[in-house]
Amino acid sequence: MEVNELLTMARQLLKERIDSLQSDVRYCILRNEKTPDWPAPFPALLYCFATIDLLGSLYGGDAKSSTGISERSQNYMTDIMKYPKEKAELLQKVFRHKIVHLAQPKPITKMNGKKYLWEYHHNNRGIHLFIDTTGQKEEFWFCISIWSLVEDIVDSVFKPSGYLHRLEKEQSLQQNFEKAYQEIFEQ
Repeated sequence: MEVNELLTMARQLLKERIDSLQSDVRYCILRNEKTPDWPAPFPALLYCFATIDLLGSLYGGDAKSSTGISERSQNYMTDIMKYPKEKAELLQKVFRHKIVHLAQPKPITKMNGKKYLWEYHHNNRGIHLFIDTTGQKEEFWFCISIWSLVEDIVDSVFKPSGYLHRLEKEQSLQQNFEKAYQEIFEQ
């Protein structure tokens, strides 16, 4: 596939996914007359992690194999979103894995000998990815802001050093994108 054609497809796919993510999460967490049953944080988080999984597959060049999807997503979060490894792991362990497989997170998650309690906020950048002690030994609060996660996903794609910018310049990412794109959309 020609590079220009690939980049056109990439821009279109990424714009559609990001626009959809913002629209659907906004509907889930921002109150208005159309959302009387507001809020719906778990569907919002589920869509965030599905989008990160898609981006991780495109970035890693593998959309077919279900094994390794967590690793590809974590690589995307650390390499492109610039999340520290511990926080990317916590996001996956506390939220992604439990929401995808069990519909909601467990109240307490154990990781590396520590206990993490969690809380989410709809839109509070100040607490996003914040880890704080509860006062108990080896027990911590892990906080996220759903809208901040959305903003970080958007920025990871469109910021000047983001995925799309790198995709335009790096042949290896272009090859990965093309392979994963074909796996996603093959008939």
